[in-house]
Amino acid sequence: MQDPKVQTSLSNLRLGLDVDKFLNSLNKKVIGVETGISRLDKSLSGLAGFVGIIGEPKACKSTLAMQIAAYNAVELGNPVYFVDQENGKTRLSKRLICHLNGVSWTDLHNNKDAGELYQQLSEHPLYCHFGRVDMDLIQQGVSEMFKMHPSKRGLLIIDSLQSVAKTLTDLRMSIDQWLLDLDELKLKYDGQLTIIVICEKRRG
Repeated sequence: MQDPKVQTSLSNLRLGLDVDKFLNSLNKKVIGVETGISRLDKSLSGLAGFVGIIGEPKACKSTLAMQIAAYNAVELGNPVYFVDQENGKTRLSKRLICHLNGVSWTDLHNNKDAGELYQQLSEHPLYCHFGRVDMDLIQQGVSEMFKMHPSKRGLLIIDSLQSVAKTLTDLRMSIDQWLLDLDELKLKYDGQLTIIVICEKRRG
């Protein structure tokens, strides 16, 4: 039996000793939801469980989440339930159309096929909720999403945490409760659902 002191010595804690384990990790498949950003997917093995996108106002948090949503729904066919409290239906639709078709806002406004481009959004498993929402509605939406797409990995995006929690008097307590409820939802669909929560970094 090896001496416990030897097992915990600093000489055994150096990087570069477990070569086989490291080489095996290079071939590991992406196990979480892919983002479409190859370097990020390789580094993180995809987004799994509960993920936060946190940043200052106007830091493109919603844009990143929208791109991940579009990649999953359009490229991979994964169902996405996007709870939007920041953009609104028209603005989010315009942003998605511009992103998916590589056009600017100006080009879209001058495009005679804009209506057709908008209708094409319905061809993908991208479900968006606008307006007031509570956990019961989200749980119901996620449940229905998996009934419609039972063999796929699902993605739930909350944009943003402060916005869905703003109806209660004590914002901090409300946010804590939302995080607990979302974590419970993640555990219910463990390995099948990834939750992305957008949170604005601000004082307090």
